Amino acid sequence: MLREITHDFKVMNIYSVLESAANTWPDKPGIIDGDRLFNYQELYAAAETLAAEFRAAGLAAGDKLALLFPNSAEFVIAVFAALRLKAIIVPVPATATAGEVADLAREVAVDAFCYHTRLEPLIPVDENRRALHVITPARLAMGGLGETADEDRERLRRLDAAVIRFSSGTTAAAKGIVISHRTLFERMHAQNSEFRFSDGQVVVWMQPMAMTLAGPMYALLSTGSCLAPAGAVDIPKIAELLRSRQVAQIYASPLSYRMMASDEAISVADARAVNHFISTSAPLSEAAAEAFHRRFGREIAQYYGSGECARASSNLSEDISKRGSIGRPAAGYEFRLEGISADASGPEAVGELLLRGTGLFDAYYRPWRLREEVLEDGWFRTGDMARRDADGYYWIVGRTKEVINVAGVKVFPRQLEEILLTHPAVEEALVYGAPEPRFGEGPRARVKLRAGAAATEKEILDFANHKVSVFRMIRGLEFVEEIPKTATGKSRRWNPARE
Repeated sequence: MLREITHDFKVMNIYSVLESAANTWPDKPGIIDGDRLFNYQELYAAAETLAAEFRAAGLAAGDKLALLFPNSAEFVIAVFAALRLKAIIVPVPATATAGEVADLAREVAVDAFCYHTRLEPLIPVDENRRALHVITPARLAMGGLGETADEDRERLRRLDAAVIRFSSGTTAAAKGIVISHRTLFERMHAQNSEFRFSDGQVVVWMQPMAMTLAGPMYALLSTGSCLAPAGAVDIPKIAELLRSRQVAQIYASPLSYRMMASDEAISVADARAVNHFISTSAPLSEAAAEAFHRRFGREIAQYYGSGECARASSNLSEDISKRGSIGRPAAGYEFRLEGISADASGPEAVGELLLRGTGLFDAYYRPWRLREEVLEDGWFRTGDMARRDADGYYWIVGRTKEVINVAGVKVFPRQLEEILLTHPAVEEALVYGAPEPRFGEGPRARVKLRAGAAATEKEILDFANHKVSVFRMIRGLEFVEEIPKTATGKSRRWNPARE
């Protein structure tokens, strides 16, 4: 069993995680990226080299550095190089459009961009680009899209900010979430208290690393684990890792798990050797979980977290009756459901989820609000509606902003989407509220059919509506080629009734 590196909180630079790991396990593999393997000493040397390049280019403590990379060793190295200088990381999803990158850069007033060369078209065209000749296929562009006010720089300095990351923004504009070095340490230790890894084990990361930067990566490296970054649809790469390495965990989206369940490249024996398959960032449908179980005989674990709270609960149970649950609060966290008594449980006992605990975010960037101004007597209002069972397991049923009010009855789109997804022809579904003469508002749906499948609107509506009350019936649907996603794989919520 590997031990976790301990840290002096007075140091207050999460870069010390890599530095300590290189001293403790210099020859141990730290990252496997395709056919490339970096041990901890090589990762440390690469980060030092890149930090020197950053410094020579003019990057300094307190500067905001936007990072645009696919999941890769280069991303990890760039993160630690920036932290080495006490620059503030602004991770940008590789799936962003050029317009979204420009908008984010203006919102945060980034001072520089560091990016993978294949993502160069996303960088605003008026930037002065300077090539970096290091092991990473990256470029640095100094000079951002606007000047950071002295007041903003001082606020960030006082917080000892390490990261400004953005929420997924499924129902509203994404929030800039400020996370300090101290908070990253707290999240790292919280995650390590739940997961322990044995020598030689590998953790495969298929989720966008830019959106999961604030905790897990540092936790893995602090235990001497080996990180294997991969793309969301890179199933052949995962199959090879399962055959050649001892994989402890796989972090992936529901899309990835649906692909695994139907891809013969992954053998049942290889999959069963994995400790945990973990689904993050987007809801895991019952249909996807059942298909995976039929193929591999395994349940997909889920956890609950966000940019504001990181991992707050986990459901690692292989009990099918707990399928879809986010589990019970992790050590150091408390949950409560607003408006629900402490002992209430069951499908009808639904309330807004509030939580408190370690590792909560430090501030919202713009408009600036410190954590203490956001919390309510120490509780963070998540905006998620949830229920719990008699065993204390929680289920997310929807977002407060998504609730459809049908003649006073609260209808949660996610519950209707689950029903639609059980139809054999439906691949994806999005339910939203729209004006309805009789009830004021009613559910409608957008549906993407599976490749080669055929179904009529009436067939799918009849299939779904015979299972629900009149208030929850879907009033109509349209077939679409794609349902837009956020960077974390969640469906972008669209509601014409509120536009």
